[in-house]
Amino acid sequence: MAAMLKDGGWWDASMSLAPPAYKMNSFATSHDHYLVYDVSGIPTVGIVAAAKKHIVEHGYGINGGFIGFWNSATAEQVEELAEWNTTSNYVTTPTIAALQSAGIMPEETFTAVGVPFIINDWVPEYYMLIVDSNVKPLHWRDVEGSGKDLITQTTDDMYKLIEEYRRYASVTVTQRGAGVAIYLNGASWSDPSFTYDAS
Repeated sequence: MAAMLKDGGWWDASMSLAPPAYKMNSFATSHDHYLVYDVSGIPTVGIVAAAKKHIVEHGYGINGGFIGFWNSATAEQVEELAEWNTTSNYVTTPTIAALQSAGIMPEETFTAVGVPFIINDWVPEYYMLIVDSNVKPLHWRDVEGSGKDLITQTTDDMYKLIEEYRRYASVTVTQRGAGVAIYLNGASWSDPSFTYDAS
């Protein structure tokens, strides 16, 4: 999650390289897949549609495969949009009716504009992520360079010494156009902080 939600993974407006053209779409170095909306953490249909467009215009998501991730607090905000309303001008919709009857269940997906969303609390509050699941947008990389600083671990398996090698590695975004990170609580991008449990 950190690799996809911190600036510099997807296309961002600070890169000196513009994304390659795709079909009739050409891009400037200011093209950004870190979208910001000052909406107090409440996503809208328009935000999801804009994220899909950002992915499709690079040639991803053509056969569907979109998948979204949001924090449980974001899902709660969406559920609250379906609060009971008794005013005479209230008009229900299938989405509102579904939210009122079942809400958003953690083990299920909630679909908005063709994007199924999964509640995942590795996504920090006020952030959303939408990716094309038909491609592998992330790959492992050797942090120190190929073969550097390998850690040798020797174990004794009934008098036979077995050597295993470990190295520190991390994940990085390699398909920059295949996803969009969204911040829902401000006018400019702010990288989220992540707390890892090493236990």
